[in-house]
Amino acid sequence: NTAADASGSDASGLSGHDLILQNGDYMDLGADVTCDSLKTEAGSHLTGNTSYTITCAERDGSNYSVNLDGTLDSDNTLNLTVTHGGSNNLDINPETANYIRNLTINHADTSVTSQADMTIKGNFTITAGAINTGSNYALTVTGHIDLTGTLTGNASAISTGTMTLRDTSTLTSTGTITVTG
Repeated sequence: NTAADASGSDASGLSGHDLILQNGDYMDLGADVTCDSLKTEAGSHLTGNTSYTITCAERDGSNYSVNLDGTLDSDNTLNLTVTHGGSNNLDINPETANYIRNLTINHADTSVTSQADMTIKGNFTITAGAINTGSNYALTVTGHIDLTGTLTGNASAISTGTMTLRDTSTLTSTGTITVTG
């Protein structure tokens, strides 16, 4: 979809396929989308919608479930869920100062490694699986971290409004954890 007004085809039926927005592509999220992976290349535009979620059930050939290098045209509106049952990478640091709203990691065998600083304007939920902040990338969650799985923070700075650690959760960090709420 290359129309600047985002008028174009429906992307809701992408199960089994990667969703790739290339330089000059525009997409307004108007429905829940399930795809293998999400990639926004530099120069692309994605507008989220608080009512809908993009669910990434696999990873691409570069081992990414989500790789946001393009522009998020709205702040705090994109909801993402990763359900891939294996190791994969995550880069949710778009080329603008707009950030995603909610991120959910939900598969017992998921092992996600962050490849950039992560800012989440809403909530970060790990219902199952594990996430690692990688090479000490910062994790900033304005809302709430709800941890049932595993969060390995390494020496990363972790900041959140509030945090719940469930009975089966594991939080490991040698960095600073700041809870502001």
